[in-house]
Amino acid sequence: MAEHFLRIYSEKNNFPAVGFSDDAILMLQTYSLPGNVRELENMVERAVLMARGRVLMRNHFSAKGEHPNAGDAATNGLDLLSLPFHKALGELERRLIEKALRDSAGNKTEAANRLQIDRRLLYDKIDEHKITDGE
Repeated sequence: MAEHFLRIYSEKNNFPAVGFSDDAILMLQTYSLPGNVRELENMVERAVLMARGRVLMRNHFSAKGEHPNAGDAATNGLDLLSLPFHKALGELERRLIEKALRDSAGNKTEAANRLQIDRRLLYDKIDEHKITDGE
């Protein structure tokens, strides 16, 4: 969807639709969008205007160069881009599950719904990543 909005707003503003940097993609993938599609559209539109035809970087998604969930997205003590691909995916999966559990106050059914996965898969992933109720 973000790429769709990138094409629309790049064309509307006569900029080339050059794409997203890896850190921008990671930020978008891990940011919870309370406003859903409309919020994503607004974020991409502003970023296109800030980038002015260049690759959209993480810092194009807010005036301060940081996104509200910047700590959840890439750092939290470990830069996902510094890890081998499969380890980074596993770490990202673990963080997404932990965030969904925090945001749902530990309610696993609600967390599974937030992640748009089957509740049984969530239980399997919790076991796989050794996620405890205290996290």
